[in-house]
Amino acid sequence: MIPSGQITFLFTDIEGSTRLWEKDPLTMRRALDRHDSLLRQTIEARGGYVFKTVGDEFCAAFAGANQALQAALDAQHKLHAETWPQETPIRVRMGLHSGYAEVSAGDYLGPPLNHVARLMAAGHGGQVLLSTSTQQLLINALPADVSLRDLGEHRLKDFGRTEHIYQAQAPGLPDKFPLLRASQTFLNNLPTRLTSFVGRDKELGAVKALLAENRLLTLTGPGGTGKTRLALQAAVELLDIYADGVWLVELAPVSDSQLVVRALASALGLREDPTRSLLESLIDYLRPRHALIMLDNCEHLIDACAELIETLLQSCPRLTVLATSRETLGIAGEAPYRVPSLPSPDLRNLPETNQLLSFAAVRLFAERARSIMPEFVLDAENAMAVAQICARLDGIPLAIELAAARVKFMRVEQIAARLDDRFRLLTGGSRTALPRQQTLQALIDWSWDMLSEKERILLRRLSVFAGGWQLEAAEFVCADPSTILQNYEILDLLTSLSNKSVVMTEYRQGLEPRYRLLETIRQYSRERLVASGESELVRTRHAEWFLQWAEAGEANFKSPRIVKWMDTLEMEHDNLRSALEWLLSGQEDAQKGLCLAGALGQFWQVRSYVSEGMRWLDLALEKNPADPGLDSQALMARGRALTWAGHASMVRSKPEQNLARLQEAVELLRRAGPEHRLRLAEALWLLTEMLGNKPNIARQVIGESVEIARAAGPSAIWHLGNALSRSIYNLSPDVRLEEALALAEEALVINEQAGDRWNTGPLFSLAYINIQLGNIAKARGYYLECIVRSGEAGDKTAVNFALARLCELEREHGYPAEAFSHLQDTAQAWLELNNPGGAARCLECMAFLAIDHQKLETAALLFGRADSLRRDSGQKMNGEESQEYDRYLGNLKSRLDASQLTSAWKAGSGQSLSGLFKSIKDVQIGAPGMLPT
Repeated sequence: MIPSGQITFLFTDIEGSTRLWEKDPLTMRRALDRHDSLLRQTIEARGGYVFKTVGDEFCAAFAGANQALQAALDAQHKLHAETWPQETPIRVRMGLHSGYAEVSAGDYLGPPLNHVARLMAAGHGGQVLLSTSTQQLLINALPADVSLRDLGEHRLKDFGRTEHIYQAQAPGLPDKFPLLRASQTFLNNLPTRLTSFVGRDKELGAVKALLAENRLLTLTGPGGTGKTRLALQAAVELLDIYADGVWLVELAPVSDSQLVVRALASALGLREDPTRSLLESLIDYLRPRHALIMLDNCEHLIDACAELIETLLQSCPRLTVLATSRETLGIAGEAPYRVPSLPSPDLRNLPETNQLLSFAAVRLFAERARSIMPEFVLDAENAMAVAQICARLDGIPLAIELAAARVKFMRVEQIAARLDDRFRLLTGGSRTALPRQQTLQALIDWSWDMLSEKERILLRRLSVFAGGWQLEAAEFVCADPSTILQNYEILDLLTSLSNKSVVMTEYRQGLEPRYRLLETIRQYSRERLVASGESELVRTRHAEWFLQWAEAGEANFKSPRIVKWMDTLEMEHDNLRSALEWLLSGQEDAQKGLCLAGALGQFWQVRSYVSEGMRWLDLALEKNPADPGLDSQALMARGRALTWAGHASMVRSKPEQNLARLQEAVELLRRAGPEHRLRLAEALWLLTEMLGNKPNIARQVIGESVEIARAAGPSAIWHLGNALSRSIYNLSPDVRLEEALALAEEALVINEQAGDRWNTGPLFSLAYINIQLGNIAKARGYYLECIVRSGEAGDKTAVNFALARLCELEREHGYPAEAFSHLQDTAQAWLELNNPGGAARCLECMAFLAIDHQKLETAALLFGRADSLRRDSGQKMNGEESQEYDRYLGNLKSRLDASQLTSAWKAGSGQSLSGLFKSIKDVQIGAPGMLPT
């Protein structure tokens, strides 16, 4: 099996081979054959995969670093013991480097291959060199009697950064070699890094570019995001730029601002001169020098650091300063750079396991876990848990490393499950790290302690927001009329918290800034809120704000602003969930919860949150009295919630319940009074959809809806368009198609006048009527327009409904191949939208096509899977669908042997949809035609 994921590469090369070939080609040919045989046997014996040989160079890949090292040492022992011709002594240099590369046609692509090639080229015959990444994987897994000698920091050819290189040493092998061919030394006091640098290539490039253009660069960001690690890596890679050195000043242990100057002097090795101040000595020393000073952790000494840096930059023209801090220094000429968290997977859209390692946060977890437990492997079993850990820890490197440290004692799934108690869980940091970096709690405590009292009050109150907020919401929720925190103070305090990297600020073109907390800081602040005794009050204000906001914006559903409004609801969905949870947690605010759930019904339906929406609506209806009495607002709230709870697309499997709920909604909205008549019109036209088997009653109901909307005048133009488009399906049998067409065109014009191009009801009606008139090309055009407009609105359900209708058109009007293909796509999409009944209908239509084209076993497979979907979901066919199904199934039973039918049916029912489609991918249904344009 070709190794994948994290791979250790072994590259080998004969030293001086060109000279040996020129000296004695025939002898060299025989020696090379023996060399190739020895290497290939040794590599394969240790589980290696030789993916390329170029001349006398071998390129091999191993799943583990230990196997790769063993193979290299075994090979050197055999090569060393071999009796080579005196004319052609074979001395092989070897390099080992670990990383992630892309597998392509049995070969590998990616930066690790360049790295290992340069590493090998730096060595000498008989020498085995290891990169830092491989050394890290072997720390706790070295073979007996094998040691790694640190050869110091070197820059490999064509590489911008320097790194520590190690030499493998084992009994019986030479251990003394000339200096590496990459050997370079630079003035610095930078510490030796014991761990690999993971996933910051983009940020590293940005930092180096900014330092090339600015004399002061400040890296900012929350604690634990890797500011120091990034700054150190940049400093290492710039060693050859600064002739007079790169100097680190660690300020975390310094608590007295008076000692900042002394800390810098100590780093430079300067002694105090009694005849003048230490600052003057510093200036005189640095004035002629081309040097980089790295001041790490300035936030608790911000004023003293700013004053010192400003003085030095003004007096020392060749000096550059790189600072790290949780807030900027605020002096002239400063270039700030916010260090982001590491990219993490989106838990709502997880990629395949082998793609997870493209996320730096996952790579960091995997590498740190393997350094502690070498047998750790990211696989299909633990991938979801690792993704959860990285995402829920906000991609904060320190938090991820603390979590990875637990793999020795806990399964990854256990770590993920305990993240709600992350401050107790993540306590196993390095003993040599700063105290505030040994636990997650201490890390956040450090930031909290540097805040003013009002900043702490605001921060703990902001923890009630889920997924972010805007200024107006923070002012309503967090301001305190008791004078502790005034409304006008919120903006300045938010700005200060943002500057201190506690609150994240997101700027978007043309939109108001949005603020958010990293989940780790939010959880910490939530604990502080609970301890303060304010939690109940602040959560209530949060829920009240989002209730008022959602109800005030409900009119946007019936205006040209609908798409923007739904995008905004999407952005605030987590806050709305939190508000619903709070309002419906008891009886006191249950009516408010009902109001909020009703205000979100259309959003849940359009944006395909149907299951979740129904859970909230059911809970809200259960928590409130079935008969609100004479209270008009309560009648409206329950009527509105029942309207959406009874919507056909919300609960497809319970048509009787839907009908009962819509009938109850109509009754309550009639009682609510004339001020709610348009909500009544809406409930009436939705009720019409449930009365397909009672056409006379349906015509009366939709007629009343149209009448209410017309009587309401211009303010109800949106309602009128919807009512008219639905009335077309309930016209009297004696109405001519041309009259129906005119009615549908009127509905479309009315919608356009209302600015609502996303209400596709009239377009569906126009397609339906044109099919009846034989205008297939026109009908297809209307369905395509439905797909486009619904896509613009983000209405996945409407998109798929239009696709399904398009498939029906293709199936019934001579395009079987296209219909068969499109039905597969539509079925998959219905399942993704949690509509197994829709998927089943697509499979049934595919079976009808298969029967028409003599593919009887394929039809049985499709019927079997459709049947299992309907049985599992409880979603039934309507009358017309059932008649067509029975007709085709009877046809199939009369033509296919019973045992074959049973066997194929059973096979289809047990397959996944993707597996089923894979099994029938070669089935040809008709010849592809040219669809009308």
